[in-house]
Formats: sequence, structure tokens, C-alpha cells
Amino acid sequence: MKVLILNNHFNAGGIVTYILNLSRGLGEIGVDVTVASSGGNMEGLLKAEHVKIPLNTKSEISPKLYFSYRKLKPFLKSIDIIHANTRITRRLSRYMSVKTGLPYVSTIHGYHKPKLKNRIFPYWGSEVIAVSGFVKQHLVADFKIKSEDVDVVYNGIDLDSFRNFSGDKEKMKSDLHLSGSFLITAIARLSDVKGFQYLLRAFKTFTQKYQDAVLLIAGEGREKERIKQLINSFNLNSKVKLLGLLKDIRPLLDAADIFIHSSIVEGLGISIIEALAVKKPVVATFAGGIPEIIKNNYNGVLVEPCNSSALAAALLKIREDSGFKEFLVKNTASGIEKFDYKLMAEKTYQVYKKVLEK
Repeated sequence: MKVLILNNHFNAGGIVTYILNLSRGLGEIGVDVTVASSGGNMEGLLKAEHVKIPLNTKSEISPKLYFSYRKLKPFLKSIDIIHANTRITRRLSRYMSVKTGLPYVSTIHGYHKPKLKNRIFPYWGSEVIAVSGFVKQHLVADFKIKSEDVDVVYNGIDLDSFRNFSGDKEKMKSDLHLSGSFLITAIARLSDVKGFQYLLRAFKTFTQKYQDAVLLIAGEGREKERIKQLINSFNLNSKVKLLGLLKDIRPLLDAADIFIHSSIVEGLGISIIEALAVKKPVVATFAGGIPEIIKNNYNGVLVEPCNSSALAAALLKIREDSGFKEFLVKNTASGIEKFDYKLMAEKTYQVYKKVLEK
């Protein structure tokens, strides 16, 4: 079987992590994978062929989609199925499907606002992969996709790579000039749905009691300048560090004392899985698919979204109750096996087979 996986770009982020792990897992079970995108800083980590296409656009009617098709046309002769991962790549997949008769599937990674353009240009494909039960419910309820056409396949990571990671925590802290600090870490796209305004307010409360605390945020996004303004307005400039995109987040997670995820809306939350894999206590929200990863007060603490006070209280409880922290860490392995990249690849392969058999 030969699969073409599409994405707009290949810079560090949740969807690119998904494609890296999926293409690796598919390759290990004998699937021939080609990935196409406009490129980015994560290309070197791909264990599959990469084709560069001019797909750096957010417009469904951009001529870049046509030019991308022209670039991919020679490859399509040997492809069995196309796999889209974004709104733009769904549109491109639909166009290529009409031109060639090739089937395509889509992975939906999060919440899609039921805007008019999402209804005009749905293009879900022959089958839809939802990264969580929450996402499936959302697609069925808001976009009226038939339940039998949506398969839940959890995002997967290389669990062993995180479990067996052995870094030098003190060196990591020293390199950041944070020796002796209590590190709270967040890894997420810098967007409004990630709830950074609530996280920063909670962290401000935490620092009023613990002056040794530092918040490290890894990620990029359109809200970066606004987040900088919030940091400044809360007088947290010396306490919060924006680290940008990191190719390897394991050293950062390894050095963390607490991992926090403050999303308002979330498809699943792959960084939460990564934090659990390195045995970190997690504070997150009840948003979207996160409760499918975290069982409250068992392998992490969940609070209602948009609640700074609750986030601060959870951070303080973990800092001050060593027994509770140890209990959370002991249970980080609970249920995590379902988020292994090999299982994700096998289940995705079964979706491909189902589509081809149709």
C-alpha cells in the first residue's frame, strides 16, 4: 500500500508530530509513505520521502492548491490513498480525488467552528479519523457526519523514547540560567484557545507564595505578542520564558517539576501524553478530549477551563502535598499504552484498508 500524507507545512507542532509518528509506524508495518508539505524545520526527522509543495496558504481558493496538485501529479500514479490533515489539505485532496479517482481520508485534530466556509468546503473524504471521542461527537453533532464514517484513533507517540529518556536536569536548568528554580512547563501553540491568559494569572498567584518558580512556555503562534503583553502587565518578565518551537521537547519535560495545559478547547492534547510518559505531575483542564487521557486526581489534576483560581490551587496542592504529587507520578503510566504510535499506525492502516475495500 502506498499513502500520500498531506500537511500545509512541516514546522514543529502537534500535527507535524502526529505525521512524524504515523509515517514511522506505517513504515514499520510495510506501508510505503510519502509526505507532502511546504516544508519546515522538522523535515530532517521524517522517516519517509518528503515532497515540497507550495501549500503555505489558508485560502481554499488559492492558486497554490492547483500548483501543489501539478507538483504532486506524477506521484499520484503510484498512490493508493491520500491522507489529509488540515482544512486546506482536505480541499486539495478533494480536488486530486476528482481528477484521479483516488480515495482520501481526513484526520481531524481538534474543534472546527461550524462557520459557513467549513460547511461550504467540508470535504471530509471517504472516512474520517477523529483523534478522540470528543472530536468524533463534535463532527457528528455539528457537521452531521455519519457516526459509522468516523473512526476514533488516538494520537500516538514513541512512549519508549520518552520513558527511557535520561537527561541532565541540572544542566538544562543551568543552560537556561535557572539553577535552583522550580519549573512549571507548558507546551502548546500560542493561540487564544490554549488559555494562556488564565495560565499566566494562575502563575502570578503561585509566584506570590513561591518566588523560586519559573514558567517555561514552548511554542509559537499568532498570540505571541499578546502573551508578551500579558507577561509584562503581570510583572512576570523575569519569571516567564518563551522558548519558541523546540525540535526535541524531552529535555524540557524532563527538567520540569509540573506540567500544565490550560486549553479552553482541545482535540486531545499530545503534549499531555508526552508529559505523562516522562512521569510528570500534570495540571490540565476538562476541555475536549483531555479527560480521555487524564483521570482527575489519579494521574493528573483537571480543572474547569477559564478558571485561573482553580489552576493556581492545583499547582499549589502539588507543590505543597508531596504525598499527592507522588501518587500522581506513580499513576502516570495508567492507560497510557493506548497512545503508542505503533497502535495508532495499525489502527490507521485498518482505516485505509476499509476505504480501499469500499
